Amino acid sequence: MEKKLSVIVEDLIKELKKFLPATETEKFINLFNKVEEKIELGGTFSEEILYQINKEVESGSDIREQIDRLITFAEHKLSVKDHLLLSISISELLINYGEFDLCEDLLTDVRKQARENNETPSLAESWLQLGKVEWNQGNWEKAKRSCNKAGLLFSANGDTAGLAKYENLLGTIYGEQGKLKEAEKHFKHALHLLDQKSNDVLMVHLTNNLAVINTMRGQFDVATVYLNKALPAVEKIGDTKAEARINHNIASLKSQIDKFEESLEYFDKAINLSLEKGYLTNCAISFIGKANAYSKLGKHELSDAFVERALEISYKINDRLSIADAYRVKGIIQKNLNNYDLSEEFFENSIRLNEDFKNEINEAESNLELAELKKDKNEEQASNKLLNKVIKYYKKINATSKLKLVESG
Repeated sequence: MEKKLSVIVEDLIKELKKFLPATETEKFINLFNKVEEKIELGGTFSEEILYQINKEVESGSDIREQIDRLITFAEHKLSVKDHLLLSISISELLINYGEFDLCEDLLTDVRKQARENNETPSLAESWLQLGKVEWNQGNWEKAKRSCNKAGLLFSANGDTAGLAKYENLLGTIYGEQGKLKEAEKHFKHALHLLDQKSNDVLMVHLTNNLAVINTMRGQFDVATVYLNKALPAVEKIGDTKAEARINHNIASLKSQIDKFEESLEYFDKAINLSLEKGYLTNCAISFIGKANAYSKLGKHELSDAFVERALEISYKINDRLSIADAYRVKGIIQKNLNNYDLSEEFFENSIRLNEDFKNEINEAESNLELAELKKDKNEEQASNKLLNKVIKYYKKINATSKLKLVESG
């Protein structure tokens, strides 16, 4: 009896093929295809036991088994160096799938083996990957510490490409916090490092990240130039996750300039690419973006359906920043339905979470929505207080076009 290979297993095998010849990879596929015979339960059991046994749950147990089998198989076929490199490649897939706990476990093993075998390049990469895990969960200070450990090792090795990746991740962390000046500094430093060493994949990521920074500032023409450069480049190199992100960022830009119908087309591209590959981290943010667009178009049922889908995924992968943004969208939906008290509660929940994670840009967006709600409720003093906070932040990041919109009322 054989089982159909899942998208995740297909990705794992693709990574394995980079390190082993086709004959050895085929052996793993044949081994994987051997399915355990299901042991049927005999006797009579309580409803509670049957419920516990048969209840379908979303978990990483299947993925963990697949990873364990592949790692063990490869361990006997590869050198220590290649085995570590394979493990790091797999950690990147796990981040894409939102399997952060499993990824941390794998990276702990990588660091242990890298130290024991004096494999400094893999040790550096493992710290960088851990930084990505921590960034995805909003643990900014932990992410920066891990990132800096990677940077020190890349520097000691004279690894220019590694340093560029380090600068890019550090810029991404600062960008997520809304610290745009610091983010841009790191992105531009990474570009300077890449002048010395070509890396098409990283160049695409940097171009996309600079587009995001300019979209946040409201510099949409500049952002469009970067995105128009990034999209054909990513299609050429075949990086599905980056392609989904770029389509998401195009959609987000179009939403910012009130082209909501056009934004839906790009959100759909981002979602379809991400669902096809099981990239849950991408799915969550794009479902929120699509829900936001529908809310602005007055399509409340669709908006609510997509925001609930986003929350389902965000809870599963513990993406607390997406949860905060989903609350903001739920607040917009309820405001549009004139459920002001419930709307206010959602906005305040979003603001609280963003404050906890020091995410200044998302906090500003939620404050702006709450200010508009307060104005609708004739609470002018409270509205103005919130608007002043938003204006102060927009001045700080030099978001001139957004600032004009807020100040014009």
